[in-house]
Amino acid sequence: MSGTEDAPKRKRGRPSGKNRVPLSTEERRARNALYERERREGLGEALKDLGELFECDQNISTHKLLEMVYKTIKKSKKESKRTTKKKRTIEELLSQNLAISEEIKKLEEDLDEFSLRDWVDMPEEGYG
Repeated sequence: MSGTEDAPKRKRGRPSGKNRVPLSTEERRARNALYERERREGLGEALKDLGELFECDQNISTHKLLEMVYKTIKKSKKESKRTTKKKRTIEELLSQNLAISEEIKKLEEDLDEFSLRDWVDMPEEGYG
């Protein structure tokens, strides 16, 4: 058994092993050019999609596009914080309103009970 049979299969790159033939300079340049072309195509596609998402001119520079995206995200984040703060304030006010409503209900019940007690305990000579 040789060491290459036991080695796990490589997912990328050239196969490992003693018997592999090294790439020539020309083959290495071609491979690197292919990798660079794929990288640029991927980046170009991503920038195109981003430009379409923000509905801007196809010929906009990468710098301008990224600047616009940055400003939009920053503005959105600021608005999100503001909205969250407003929601928290509304929730606090609703909670306070509920507590006050419950207190009013309790006081009204106490008042009704107090008025009823006074009416029942009132002497008869007080009517006329």
